[in-house]
Parts: sequence; C-alpha cells; structure tokens
Amino acid sequence: MNAELVLDSENANIADSMIIMVDTAAPEEKPITTTVSFSKKGLEVAGKEIAGAEITVTAVEGTASFKDAVVDKNSGGKDVTVTDGSIKWISTDKPVVISNVPDGTYLMHEDSAPNGYTVATDIKFVITDGVATPVDCSSELVYNEGDKNFVIMVDDAITSTVSFSKKALDVAGDEIPGASIVVPPVSTDVKPFKKEDIKISDKSGGENLVITDKEITWISTDKPVVISNVPDGTY
Repeated sequence: MNAELVLDSENANIADSMIIMVDTAAPEEKPITTTVSFSKKGLEVAGKEIAGAEITVTAVEGTASFKDAVVDKNSGGKDVTVTDGSIKWISTDKPVVISNVPDGTYLMHEDSAPNGYTVATDIKFVITDGVATPVDCSSELVYNEGDKNFVIMVDDAITSTVSFSKKALDVAGDEIPGASIVVPPVSTDVKPFKKEDIKISDKSGGENLVITDKEITWISTDKPVVISNVPDGTY
C-alpha cells in the first residue's frame, strides 16, 4: 500500500492544519508469461512431427498454471483439452503452440506412443522470466529463441531382428545361392530405412547387399541374411 500525506491549510501554522493520511492500492504487477511450442518427433524422421501420440503437460511447481493459456489456432494437436493444471492433446503433423504460459515448473509426459514407437522419457523444464530451461535433460530438447520456447519430445522406433532365407522345396533345409532378393515395405506405415541404423550380422550370408530408404536388396548365398533394427511395418 502507498500512503499520501495532505496538509489542509492555507497558512504555514501546522498547528492549525489538518493532516489526512490516505492509503492507495499499489498497482497490480502483471505476471511474466511466454509462448511454448511442443513437438513430438521420431529419431528416424529428422525434423518431422509424428502423429498419434497422447501427450499431457502438467503444471508442477511454483506459479505454473494454464489458467490463462491460449492455444494457437494455427498450431497442431487434436482433441486439445485445457484445465488450470494441465493441457492434453493427440499429436498431429504440426507442433502445439501455447501462449500466456507463466513462470514455473512443468512436466511433459507421453501417455501413449504411436504405433511403431516406444514411449518417451518425461521432459521436465522450468520457465524463469519467460525463458524455458531443461531439468535433467538435454538442452536440445528444451531451449529458447527470443520470445518463444521450444520443447521437443523424441520417440525411439520399435525394431526387430529378421532372418531371411532362400530355399528350394526339393532341397530341404539348405540355402540356395544366386537369387536376387528385394525387401520393400508394402504399406505406408513403415518408417524409412536408414543405412546407419540397419545392422547386418557378422555371420550373415548374402552378397552385394544394398540398403536404401525404400528397400534392402542382396544376392542369396549358402547362409541366410540376418538383419536387425528393422522397424515395425508390413513388408
């Protein structure tokens, strides 16, 4: 509160003056708020959002709250639900952008991962004076650029090891060499192959093995071709 002293007198004799003390309310300080962009990405899909993840961001500590939060009408996210203490949505092909987010501690949690992906580790971050910083995670996942903050949650793809054999009906149990083999995905749900991720067993067969983002090819030998880190999908 502020106090104002008023001397009600036209002369300098303070004994004849009336002293009035008036209390006035201090101006209300507007809380610092900022804008946060939340992304959901897969390790093998560089720079691209992945759809279908169920996400919850919770206000954890301090003045953290979504009471006055505003979801950008041009941002992504499906079935966005906002309460004072949390925001929920299903990821789409664009990040979810939220403004009027006050200082405090927040937690981004993946309730359910899309098909072909594992659930990501929670991301905890703190906003101080409008700037977001990570808590126990990489600064590549939580960072600030000017008046906007970015939080990026990354999922690993679920992969398997597959042994491919080429045999003839009349040669029980034996591999037959010389066949040209191609393994392409036959549906759009298969994530692109990445040569650096696909692993070929040291004891594997096959010659002239070639890996592209669309297929794996080789010439059969007397041993099966054993490939690991094959992403989920239909082949």
